[in-house]
Amino acid sequence: MTFTESVAKANHWERRVIFKNGLDVDFIIIDEELLLHKNDQLLIAKEICSKNICVLIDKKELHSALSGLHTQPKLFLTPSFNEFNNIVNDFYFHYLWAYKKLMRGEYWVTLQCLNGYLKNKLLIMLEFYEHALNGNNYNTFYGGRFIEKWVEPDIRQDFSTLFSRNNPDEMKNILNNNFDFFTKISMDTAEKLNYSFPKEEKDKLKKWVQEHY
Repeated sequence: MTFTESVAKANHWERRVIFKNGLDVDFIIIDEELLLHKNDQLLIAKEICSKNICVLIDKKELHSALSGLHTQPKLFLTPSFNEFNNIVNDFYFHYLWAYKKLMRGEYWVTLQCLNGYLKNKLLIMLEFYEHALNGNNYNTFYGGRFIEKWVEPDIRQDFSTLFSRNNPDEMKNILNNNFDFFTKISMDTAEKLNYSFPKEEKDKLKKWVQEHY
């Protein structure tokens, strides 16, 4: 099986393949002109090669140029208050949005938001929290990789209460679990970063949902 997964605006073209022995390979096609003269425009390729690079075949003697893709991994930067606050508001907005979809009987869309979009925002907040707790050099990998290893054990034990099946009552309960879980993590993060938290607005939102739904 094979498919393409590219980001043209970032000069990234990729074909991903599964071979018959189960081996999966990502083939990244790089513009030679960019590689030789403008490798700063190959942002995704450089990020992929940030840990290491090993040249196996080099018929055009591009070893030095390929080695130039190797960069130091990006250091986590403490989020500004605006970045932190935007994630908080984004999460709460879509919490209500998912509730509305649930009440309209749009269960598929509700699940997409609950198990997908809200989890992306929660993951960002968990990364903020862990770095606030352990420092910017702490390795939270990317995209939730190895989260079972880098997140605090008392937080990890709540993960089983955050994902829902396609059942209206269960979705409602899981939405509320996510609200409470996100609130705890984000309030703790705000305290560690010495940022204000919209507690009054959060309480009003929760009360409104309880009264209407």
